[in-house]
Amino acid sequence: MKRFIWTLVAVVFAGGVSAQQFADALRFSQTDYSLTTARAAAMGGAYSSLGADLSAAGINPAGLAMYRSSELGFSPSMMFSRQESNYTNGDNARSSFDNRNRLLFNNFGVATTSLYSGMGLKSSTFAVTLNRTIDHNSRMKVNGYSPFSLSEVLALDLNGVKNADISGSGSGDIYKAFYNSSLSLWPAILGYQSYYVNPSETTDGEYFGAIENEVNQSLSQLSKGATLDGNFSLALNFNNELYFGLTVGLVTIDYRDRLTYTENNVSGSASEVSSMSLSEYLNMEGSGVNFKIGAIYRPIPEWRLGVSYHSPSFINMKESYVMRMQTSFTNGDWCDNDTPVSVNEYDIQTPSRLLLGTSFTIDNSVILSFDYERVWYNKI
Repeated sequence: MKRFIWTLVAVVFAGGVSAQQFADALRFSQTDYSLTTARAAAMGGAYSSLGADLSAAGINPAGLAMYRSSELGFSPSMMFSRQESNYTNGDNARSSFDNRNRLLFNNFGVATTSLYSGMGLKSSTFAVTLNRTIDHNSRMKVNGYSPFSLSEVLALDLNGVKNADISGSGSGDIYKAFYNSSLSLWPAILGYQSYYVNPSETTDGEYFGAIENEVNQSLSQLSKGATLDGNFSLALNFNNELYFGLTVGLVTIDYRDRLTYTENNVSGSASEVSSMSLSEYLNMEGSGVNFKIGAIYRPIPEWRLGVSYHSPSFINMKESYVMRMQTSFTNGDWCDNDTPVSVNEYDIQTPSRLLLGTSFTIDNSVILSFDYERVWYNKI
């Protein structure tokens, strides 16, 4: 791990941000079945053949048909997390810990049930639920000493680029250099304009890092937000043996991420830069639609078989991205620059899912439930 942070920062910042990165599409395709009602969470989300619970709206809507009366439900939970980071560089080893406990509101909804007499249709249930499917809240920090500086990487990125093309002076628009360059060069241009990357005095288009010695570096990330599903469901019960359900879901995404890398010059050399902080701010909002359809068959009262299909979520995403660099100098001066805000809008499609399950009850006191889930990630 000698160059872990240095390499990671080079990839994250020097690589820039592109719309609909695979990591983003994958992030919003996840479903955390522990973020649901207490009953379904206690079953580990293996609920595709069970029902009479508001969680069924997002797992297998056929389960809603097992209600015998109406219900209003609300499910809070506690999230306990512990993060440990280890930084190793020769004899310099550092560990950092972060404990975070939070109260979450996972599920809220109402189900209204109508009972019918006679053969055939025994009951129908209409439900409206709001469910947290993904929790985006997390934070991470790692720090240590390294003989390498990010300024050296950014200097290499700029080699071959003329000084006048990135100086931002004399154009009347301080952001012109960014507009005329690819997003992958933005961190390097920001470093040049913040005196973190210096030009050669003899060769135009040649650059070197302002810090070329040991630094104390740290990388931290703070993410916030959630993905929510607002579900409208209808379920039908036929003869207490066969259950059908349909859910139309409205997806809402709120994701905010701040990634900050800092360096402090600790070598005592003649470098004019004493410290640098580079931050990346990414805000993403999305809205979309999906549907779920399912069936449950109960051949005998103790045994149930369930199947559910979740369509892809078709989501329109809007994102804004900006970077900010702050540099401090040994003479007490400082510099604070940012990039223009990059705004993108695009569509993503999450993968479809197929859930198969079976469950058994023993003496009306024990439930054994087994689920299989197939997700088509190759369709992202």
